[in-house]
Amino acid sequence: MNINTFVKNYKVNNIAAADIDKISNEIWSNYLLHVAGKLPHLIEITKKHVASRYNVPNIVPFVARFSCALSEVFMITESNVIGSACLGTLILDHFTQTLDDIDDIPSHNDVLSIHGSHELMLEGIATMMKTCNDPRWLFETLNSYVLEAMRNERRLLDLKNASDIFGNEDYKAMAFRGGIMRAPAAFYADYAEKIDILSAVEDCILRISLAIQLLDDIVDWQEDFYQKKRTSILNHFIGRIRSEKMKIEEVFSGIFEKGLFEKNINRAITEIDKAQSVLADLNGDITLKILDDIKISAKKALKMIQQRKKTGNTVDDINDFNKDILRVSGTNMMH
Repeated sequence: MNINTFVKNYKVNNIAAADIDKISNEIWSNYLLHVAGKLPHLIEITKKHVASRYNVPNIVPFVARFSCALSEVFMITESNVIGSACLGTLILDHFTQTLDDIDDIPSHNDVLSIHGSHELMLEGIATMMKTCNDPRWLFETLNSYVLEAMRNERRLLDLKNASDIFGNEDYKAMAFRGGIMRAPAAFYADYAEKIDILSAVEDCILRISLAIQLLDDIVDWQEDFYQKKRTSILNHFIGRIRSEKMKIEEVFSGIFEKGLFEKNINRAITEIDKAQSVLADLNGDITLKILDDIKISAKKALKMIQQRKKTGNTVDDINDFNKDILRVSGTNMMH
């Protein structure tokens, strides 16, 4: 895949949202072809990854748009550089999702998936290293992101049998679990020689990562119930869920009674607000717009939930509720 051909009329002095959308859409459209060319034996895994997470036509996933838009913060305009960051991040995101599937979906727990996750990780890092200024520094930085993500993933797995309420360390683990999204920031910081702002951008991304995880726990609450996972939504009931002493209707009613959906949404919005405050000072206008889209979806979900509580229509039909969450959120609240 020739990343240099993505945007022929790219604006040198003015990054526009249309340019970012064009680059990210082109990369996403060709993502399957890239993996097929580099790792042809993983094409079926990649097709499942694409179909299961972004099955809405003409929708570019958040991670692709975000990693492209972040270039604005570092004042990078070269389309091939932005393309490398976006593609590398997509591959690393695929790596983390493959690990998730190995844990969550028994049918994916096979040798090919395990090998594939490692190959995707290496390919994602290699993609960025080809264009960077300081390969050794970038490798060590990306390696630290991966290790932190995996370490915190293990922490959350170790807590599967825990019954206590989520604490600050648990939320921190949720944020670092998705901390691989920091990869394009490190890549851009190296390329633009702006290491001095990297720490502030990393903090923003970890807040965004936590927000996405909080919203994801709402969208996936029913799937997590059947898998008996301890999440920020289900932790209050997990002991009884695992002992099969609670039916899904009871859990659903309990979630509404305790206001757990609203708690997650409000915290997610707060985390995004804090990230946006910093990004505004760094002139990240396009990134701010992308995050605004997530907040709009989250607020729609909050309004829908509050309306259901007001009318008493909370547990009549779980499937209707799940459909409504997907309807109001689109793909913005989906991991």
